[in-house]
Amino acid sequence: MIEKELDGKYGTDACIISYFTSTGKVIFALDNYIKNTNVGLGVVGFGQWGSKTILNHLFTHIFDVMKCKRTSVLIRPDNYKSIKLAKALGFVHECDLRGMNLGQWSLLPQDSKYYVDIK
Repeated sequence: MIEKELDGKYGTDACIISYFTSTGKVIFALDNYIKNTNVGLGVVGFGQWGSKTILNHLFTHIFDVMKCKRTSVLIRPDNYKSIKLAKALGFVHECDLRGMNLGQWSLLPQDSKYYVDIK
């Protein structure tokens, strides 16, 4: 079910984080982890799930617990809602992937207003 919701296949080592609020729910899939470097992020949300607390918790997990230097997402160029969300979160468009209908976006800790360094 999670794979269908997130529109993909995830490895056995994928980390799934979900949040439920009174107005919505969101599921994050963290996959393709490269130790101390990068983790891929998949997101599916329903209703009004976005809050500073949820996003801070997610990015604290990625940058402080997993010790990643960045996180990345792949987005189809016609998925305007996801592009708008990525930009609002601070993701930067890096490139379009050759031979695929996908753009790669990345986020560094300093790019996000929702991440607070706990060090």
